[in-house]
Amino acid sequence: MFSEMSTPHWFQTDPALAWGFFGHRLKLYRSATPHAGFQILLRWAARMPLGPFTFTSNVDGQFQNCTWVQSAACTPSVQVIAIDFAEKC
Repeated sequence: MFSEMSTPHWFQTDPALAWGFFGHRLKLYRSATPHAGFQILLRWAARMPLGPFTFTSNVDGQFQNCTWVQSAACTPSVQVIAIDFAEKC
């Protein structure tokens, strides 16, 4: 189950499994094509006086992949695309 694999436990007990799981997820995220809803949101946002901006907790990077200006998509949570380490190497 996804939620069971998404814990630091696996990086401590079975790093190969953890990196394999997240590497697979990263590959899926990077190869995914944003659905039409993102373009609809972009058209709506383009009508706003300050242009498009999104504050999202999505970790897949799809807003950045659908022609949104990179600086117009703010993601406060950790993105899978920007992997960080739980402990220093």
